Amino acid sequence: MKANELVTRLPLLGISSSRASSGNALETQKVSLVERTLTVTGTLVAPELEVIVEGMIKGVVTAHRILISETGRISGDLRANVVDVAGEVHGRIEAMGVALRSSARVNATIYHHKILIESGAIVKGLQPWRPEGYMKRRKTEW
Repeated sequence: MKANELVTRLPLLGISSSRASSGNALETQKVSLVERTLTVTGTLVAPELEVIVEGMIKGVVTAHRILISETGRISGDLRANVVDVAGEVHGRIEAMGVALRSSARVNATIYHHKILIESGAIVKGLQPWRPEGYMKRRKTEW
């Protein structure tokens, strides 16, 4: 899946994640791409960005929106308004909205207000629901 296709897959579950109303999504939105051949180790803090992961991240990712392609892998903690997973995640997810696509492989505790799990997704771990107010308070701590 191409990066611009990932960016346009949402909004998810009625949670606003768009920063642009027209034009090419990659040109009008602030996007950071972790390419397929790239491995990042450490902490990535980008609260105003859409982070697209096609490669691998080992550590903590905080962003406005995190999109993990089918080739993307993350081992660590994810914090965002929206997390959309088509690849692999091991660790913890905290987000207002979470989408686990049919190709997703997730072994994580997922704290969410809204969640979508497509048929075919492999999910191990807890998916505790949290009220909207709780998630908004947690977001201020990121």
